[in-house]
Amino acid sequence: MGVAFQACAEALDQAVDDLFDADPQIQAVGIARHGDGFGFKAVKNAAKIVTTALAKGKKRPVTSIKKIPVTKDRSRRSRKFP
Repeated sequence: MGVAFQACAEALDQAVDDLFDADPQIQAVGIARHGDGFGFKAVKNAAKIVTTALAKGKKRPVTSIKKIPVTKDRSRRSRKFP
């Protein structure tokens, strides 16, 4: 169940900090539809190589922030630049 867009907008900075701190493979965080309302969506780059030290520093997965739901998508594409 999602929440009002305004609630997400007010907590977005905290969501960005918490999600990037929780997982070094997170590459983007934003607001997206969640049920009838909104929630946070984090995009995780599963192809991103992470050092062992960073991987060991991972925290518990974040499932909500200020009672706002968090969903995660996995991106397996690696971007190649010309």
